[in-house]
Amino acid sequence: MSASDLGPPVTVEGPSLQRTAVHSDHTRATIRAALYAAAIAVLLCTIPVKAVALLALPLAGFLSVLFYRRWSRAGELARGFAFKLGALTGVFSFVGILVMGAVATLSPGGQENLRRQALELIQTQQARAIDPQTRELFEYFKTQQGMAVMLVCSLLFLAVTFVLLSGAGAAISASLLRRKNPPMQ
Repeated sequence: MSASDLGPPVTVEGPSLQRTAVHSDHTRATIRAALYAAAIAVLLCTIPVKAVALLALPLAGFLSVLFYRRWSRAGELARGFAFKLGALTGVFSFVGILVMGAVATLSPGGQENLRRQALELIQTQQARAIDPQTRELFEYFKTQQGMAVMLVCSLLFLAVTFVLLSGAGAAISASLLRRKNPPMQ
């Protein structure tokens, strides 16, 4: 039995195809909004002022909601969806910063510079520590295994921070952008 024996192809139109098209547009708008906002956050995070980096993430979440509303022609967004959109923006921002950090580390002298800065930070904190057990912990962080543990824990903390700050910014954006009903006359 060949395909020609089955007759002409049948096209099906109906609500399920319309839902698929709407879902595709929704997904495209979601990813596009998150990527654009994340790109802005990554650029802002490269500014060497620490306060800018902290404000860049909620701003990215806020912008992701604005971009999504514009590209999807959606009305008001629920805070839950806005938080998810902001969280996705935070994930994209984290990946962008991670890639930039990896490139900087792989540059000539980058690994040694990173290790030197980490050791300086550990020694500073170790000098401030009063408890002997805390000082032992800082000695462990000076080893190669300790550095790896510290790096993994720092990356996990940063990932969660990026997701939460971007998500919070998006949820706030959804709340602020809600249209108020006109006053009754």
